[in-house]
Amino acid sequence: AEKVGGKDHGLRFIQAPINVLMPEVFVEKWQEYDDPETGKTEIYNLAKCTRLSKINIITSSPLLQGRLLTVPFSSEKMKVLNAGAKHLQWVRSIPIESMLTTLVGHKQPRHIRENLEAIGVEQLTPDEFWEVMRPVERKERVNEPAT
Repeated sequence: AEKVGGKDHGLRFIQAPINVLMPEVFVEKWQEYDDPETGKTEIYNLAKCTRLSKINIITSSPLLQGRLLTVPFSSEKMKVLNAGAKHLQWVRSIPIESMLTTLVGHKQPRHIRENLEAIGVEQLTPDEFWEVMRPVERKERVNEPAT
């Protein structure tokens, strides 16, 4: 932003999709950051770059247009029962300082009511969030189709 608009560029918000299948904002190091203190260019994830640059993230697509409703999360670990609310709870619990809000679209009024369950409970702590993200050993085998 500084390269285009100078030091007083005014850029304070960006929008980025984030959900359990698209966690690149906080897991993938792909964004260049010119460190003003060292003069070096570093490669960080987008979340770290926004924090360092004092830019806020507004996330979108937390339910991936409803396609994530079949991706299971533990009701016990997520502290909610509704499938959509579980994914919203996951997004709102991502430990990113610069993430302010998430845009969520709904087709039906009942989906709004169901997903509001997420705001009735505390966000996951960072430790709880990373525990949910920890890979677990599969207890069942998926049958491979015969070739």
